[in-house]
Amino acid sequence: MTLKNIRDTILAIIGSDTELQNADFNTFINEGYTNVISKILDERKDFFPDNETIAVTSGDIDYTPTKTWSNITLIQIDFGDGVGYQTLTKSSLETVLGANSTDTRNILIYHLWGDILYVPNFGKTATMRIYGYVIPTALSGDSDTPAFSSLLHPCLVTWGVGR
Repeated sequence: MTLKNIRDTILAIIGSDTELQNADFNTFINEGYTNVISKILDERKDFFPDNETIAVTSGDIDYTPTKTWSNITLIQIDFGDGVGYQTLTKSSLETVLGANSTDTRNILIYHLWGDILYVPNFGKTATMRIYGYVIPTALSGDSDTPAFSSLLHPCLVTWGVGR
């Protein structure tokens, strides 16, 4: 079901004689969506696999991924020197922040603190790839569909009607 299908189903059940607007229904549906996703993630942290590529610039040590990650399983970096992607090892924030002198720039480590990914100042540009499991974004466009099985989509109708 798309967001529009879910909204139309709710309207068919409660009737069109309502002062509620599409934005109100979208808010209610997304409340239910967040609750279903939370329940799924309580049971399985590896439910929504994804990846992301980030451009690393010389001199920068902190990057904010565009996706919200529930579990990062692998981070790789490619300096474009023909070696290919190399795996970064998770380390403490103190170690990563301390690895910013020129003699330790080749240490392949990272630390995720909140939503910020810290790496040493490698002193050159690179491409970083993140693999893991994300928390899906809210439904916003009429054609957006929930990230979980269609068997659970009616739960969002029930949630919307109940609100």
